[in-house]
Amino acid sequence: MDKRTDARIEALVQSGECQINYKTLWDTMSPFVKANAKIADSRVQIIQKCIEAGFKSKGVTTDKAIKMEDMIDGTLVIAASLYDFADDNNNNELMVNSHVTRWTLKDMSDLEKANACDAIVALANANIADMGTDYIIKQLDIDNLAATVTAFRVHIPKPRQVISSGATARAEIRLLVKDAYKVLKKLDKLMEHFKKSNFEFYHKWFRARNIILKGEHKKPETDENVPIPPEDDEYVKEIGFGKIEKIDFTIKPELTYLITHLAGNKLKYWTSASDVIPDSVPADAKILDIGAEIEVKGVDLIGGDKIYLFFANEDGSVNAQVAVDILEE
Repeated sequence: MDKRTDARIEALVQSGECQINYKTLWDTMSPFVKANAKIADSRVQIIQKCIEAGFKSKGVTTDKAIKMEDMIDGTLVIAASLYDFADDNNNNELMVNSHVTRWTLKDMSDLEKANACDAIVALANANIADMGTDYIIKQLDIDNLAATVTAFRVHIPKPRQVISSGATARAEIRLLVKDAYKVLKKLDKLMEHFKKSNFEFYHKWFRARNIILKGEHKKPETDENVPIPPEDDEYVKEIGFGKIEKIDFTIKPELTYLITHLAGNKLKYWTSASDVIPDSVPADAKILDIGAEIEVKGVDLIGGDKIYLFFANEDGSVNAQVAVDILEE
């Protein structure tokens, strides 16, 4: 596995864990929910393909470690409640079967760990009706643990597992990672909503996202603020009160450009061969509604060797923010 792809896999894993930890902040926001569902599915496919092909990957190792800790933590909480219930009801057999510790679980093989945790799930399902509300576990907790065990089992090698062709598997994984990373970059932009309202989530998200190849970008020296270094195919611009701003780059006719209105008021956009910011918006400027995301062919934008893409904030009551991504065809 090449280092760039591996670094991106780890970023996908770490950012996914961050999102789970702060789910209550975004689970009512439709753009977050849709993007998260798409990227979660991609993440599972990527991890499975890496394991099936036998690739060593730091991202896969990180995913396994996170899932193992989540599985053990969930198991210990439910096992403790089962033990208390058994103790209160003089059920010695249940006390023995629900007595597990972190250290005994960690000393087991991966298959033994998963089986032991599944055994606690089975015990909890068998006793939850009798436990009532006097104990802290709920059916949702049991279901979540069962799902976590299933996710961990992906990392357990299967006997005589068919290994995909290395070249084919690498190509499939790179394509999945590339598509998932586009969604991840959209989530980066949506995170601006939390910069002021919940800086802890914003900060930890970008800490998780800041997994970069050594030498590709310089890593920040401090934890105070950890932005994602801009990539060659992404441009973000803030348009102030009633201002006109330009984005300076050469448009390629063979590419498709994704223009996303991130926040603020209705915008207008147009292209020009001149880099001079005009005094007013031209009559043929196109409208970009709040929250809109449109794809524009480079051939439709191009008009010279050097093209400047202009944006204007139609309503100057608040700042607006726009992003332009280059989508490879």
